[in-house]
Amino acid sequence: MACVLRALLLMACWLALYEARLEAQEPPQRVAARLLADWAADLKNGDEQERLKAVRTLPVFGRHAADALQDALSDPSPAVRYAAAEAVGNLRLASPERLEELLEDEHVAVRTAAAYARLRHGTHERAFVQLISAVTYNNRTLPLAAIDFLEKLGLEGDLNERQRQEAVMAMDRRINDQDSHIAKAANRSIRSLKREDSNAAGAANEN
Repeated sequence: MACVLRALLLMACWLALYEARLEAQEPPQRVAARLLADWAADLKNGDEQERLKAVRTLPVFGRHAADALQDALSDPSPAVRYAAAEAVGNLRLASPERLEELLEDEHVAVRTAAAYARLRHGTHERAFVQLISAVTYNNRTLPLAAIDFLEKLGLEGDLNERQRQEAVMAMDRRINDQDSHIAKAANRSIRSLKREDSNAAGAANEN
């Protein structure tokens, strides 16, 4: 028995070291045989499609792409600004103040991605209201994005308890939506958030 426990302990230590090594790994120097600087140059000199491809590729370089991605928040194309806001949200980059400026963008999709990115830096009521509003929007793309953003924020602890409840309530209104894509996304996200709440409650009870 002691040998088994010792073996399990050694395995756990090895896994911890392996995971730490993975986290410490540098991002790739090249993507599609191109350096970060090449992709960043496309953001300044390329046409809209090239800029959009660049802003979707740059997150692979992690925090090394922070400057380029933050510059893309000011791109003339709303599609590029949206992708940049989503990217800096996923990576927790960009200053909260810059993201709050984007909450005034003329395009609702950009405001929604900016709201997600801003909430990654801590609670912000106007950003949260923007996301909840986007869930109710009368098309497919924006509600799907908002539902996905709220699920990520809820699972990663970026929403407080009240906001989590309001997010679930907003999604619940769409679980029987005529658009099956929205209905499925809402159901999935609600189950995911409730499962996380159940796991947290179970862990608290064990303690």
